Amino acid sequence: MASAIPYHKESYLPRKIFDNARLALAENTGYDYKINGLELIGNIFLIPIDHLPKLRHALKNPSIITVAFTTAALAGNTILFYPEKSAFYGKKAIELLKDLPKDKIKFAAYVATMITIAGYGLRALGRFQNADITDQFWHESAPADAENERLLLNPKRWFGSASNPKSDD
Repeated sequence: MASAIPYHKESYLPRKIFDNARLALAENTGYDYKINGLELIGNIFLIPIDHLPKLRHALKNPSIITVAFTTAALAGNTILFYPEKSAFYGKKAIELLKDLPKDKIKFAAYVATMITIAGYGLRALGRFQNADITDQFWHESAPADAENERLLLNPKRWFGSASNPKSDD
């Protein structure tokens, strides 16, 4: 149970709020419990946020770097040998971007934002309505150690998962 998100029940109110927020928003809590329907729906809504690869991890992948450099080299070669045609097609592409319906893009961004907010809310509601995880979280006191204090003082690590908290970089 050492990797579970700790709850400091003897601590001050802001620390308790922080601990509850970590339980509600973390992808992995570190507790052994059965996920209920609300949390499952929230997790489904959050698949684009939780499971898509992050940019810094993609930049460390040699195959991604190879594809990016190959594409850049091909584009540079085309511009070098056919500058007029490249400029013509570049202008055509920019014109197509100008013709995109801005109200539909705005609506798509609105829907994506609402789904993300609903996903976090449903995940949190599902966890706080699940007696298995709340009993484990609220009734097992966390050890007061330097790692937990360091985690609290570093905002980059606040909402990382319990088994793999976000690193300091």
